[in-house]
Amino acid sequence: MTLRLDWLNEINAKMHVRLGNVLVPAKDVVSTCIQYTTPLLFDNNDPNFPIQVFGSSFLISFRRRLFQIATGHQLENSQRDYSDVCLVYSALRKTDLLSPQSTFSIKAISEKKDPLTDIRLWQYDVSLLPVLSSRFLKIFSDQFVGVPPLGAQKIFAYFTIAYPLQAVGYELTEDESALAHLRNRYIQLHLEPTKDWLPLIDNRHYFRSIDSLSDINTHPDGFSGAPVFVIYQSDDLQCHMGLVGFITDANSEGTMAVYPAQSLLSSLTTIFDSSN
Repeated sequence: MTLRLDWLNEINAKMHVRLGNVLVPAKDVVSTCIQYTTPLLFDNNDPNFPIQVFGSSFLISFRRRLFQIATGHQLENSQRDYSDVCLVYSALRKTDLLSPQSTFSIKAISEKKDPLTDIRLWQYDVSLLPVLSSRFLKIFSDQFVGVPPLGAQKIFAYFTIAYPLQAVGYELTEDESALAHLRNRYIQLHLEPTKDWLPLIDNRHYFRSIDSLSDINTHPDGFSGAPVFVIYQSDDLQCHMGLVGFITDANSEGTMAVYPAQSLLSSLTTIFDSSN
């Protein structure tokens, strides 16, 4: 479902946005980001019912490593283990399930010491980078931005792309013995910063959906793990896409708590330093 993103009308038709290491026409930046946002999938190890879907996740390539990012409570709520996470992987006309090579947990806890707000990262085999590079957004340190981004002269839009649980549909075979088809859809929401969240959680940005969730018949279950982006113009009049963070909490009023991308960058840097 595509909701109103009228900021496109404000951008020069010839303007491009730097997305990773490539320039993308501004009008195409949202559709381009969609390919890097994926449902969080679990391998059931069952040929009849091979996968389960539970919420959203985001795929990035950072310093030549491949990461999938979601939240810890998606595992808790789905009663699944971190090792069950997988990606649908296609090669040589064959579709298979790809398991991660390793996983990391980032403690993103509140004053209540709630472990369910952890950010979870899964790392995939770097030898697959040539094959999987189109699935993972190549991102650089300066694209992990704050609210507002440093040096932003004008904010065009904040938005998220998520996979609500209510959009998941499992269609069975005629004899109901196996999964015939899995239906899923994403939703993109235009956001604005807010402080309308009580009690406030440590180390979060807060946003609300400009479009009422009840008006568009959408429930926030499944928003966790979804990335939040910003499109902005810098002092040099260039247009940029920044990663603001990841949704860890959302309510029916359309308000969302977002773990900051700059905190994620700090944790990723620690992971890289400790492995060297």
